[in-house]
Amino acid sequence: MKPNSSKIRQSGLTLRAERVIKCREIAYAEKLATAGKLASHHFFAAMDSFGKSPQKGMLISLTRPLPGEIPTQCLAEELFKLEVLLCYPKIQTQMEMYQVDGVDASHFQMGKFGIEEPSGNAVVRPDSIKIAVVPGVWFGHGGERIGMGKGYFDRYLDQTLNAFKVGFCFEDQLQEALPQEAWDVRMDVIVTENRWIECG
Repeated sequence: MKPNSSKIRQSGLTLRAERVIKCREIAYAEKLATAGKLASHHFFAAMDSFGKSPQKGMLISLTRPLPGEIPTQCLAEELFKLEVLLCYPKIQTQMEMYQVDGVDASHFQMGKFGIEEPSGNAVVRPDSIKIAVVPGVWFGHGGERIGMGKGYFDRYLDQTLNAFKVGFCFEDQLQEALPQEAWDVRMDVIVTENRWIECG
């Protein structure tokens, strides 16, 4: 029985299409990882400039990124090497931060809104956080931030008192200025894959 040439040709086309898609996925993942590394570099440069260099025992809050947000894993790994204490948000009726013993996937579980949350129960006091690395949908050069619209971060950041607030985002999430409400909390600095910006 002769092989069906049209089926073989179609199978070849399907395999090539799958390969193209896979290559694009790999390229996108590599692009994201590179952006995360560059943003991590700019984060440390900004902290040095402001005299806020991360040190052993300092408590810093981070987040696990949602799709479309700049990766934080490289920054988390670099901070963990410095023996910085890291905490991540967990949302129940309100948002609280929980300290983690490691930054790999085994220390997190899927929580509300499809966000990875710490699996442990070591809650931290908001006023003990020295640097807060904050995600958002949009950021303004003056430190304005627009989040997902639930207000969790604004309410929590309002309790952190003297925490140095770092907006962490892609360059294309930056705007010259954004409208703000009375309860919105401004960032002290914005960090992207391209640079860091002091917010005045």
